[in-house]
Amino acid sequence: MRIEQLTYNAQNISPAKDIEKAAKGFESFFIYYMLKVMRESVPKSGLMGSGMSEDIYTSLMDEKIAEGIASKGGLGLSDLMTRHIIKEHENKK
Repeated sequence: MRIEQLTYNAQNISPAKDIEKAAKGFESFFIYYMLKVMRESVPKSGLMGSGMSEDIYTSLMDEKIAEGIASKGGLGLSDLMTRHIIKEHENKK
């Protein structure tokens, strides 16, 4: 590929997909953090034992739950962020 082609391709790339991906990632992390803080506010039941293994398991479980919620539309935060960032990007052109 020649340098002219790279320059042409870089100018014509739509950032919308990257913005959407980043916004979904942010929303997923936000939901994960909410779940983590909510879980910390509830007393431990002792059902799963305690220690590092429980902490790792619940952390991974919260992460997957957050990813699932975000992928299904979540809180609407990623859509709001995507629309706002794309609008700002278009206004700067």
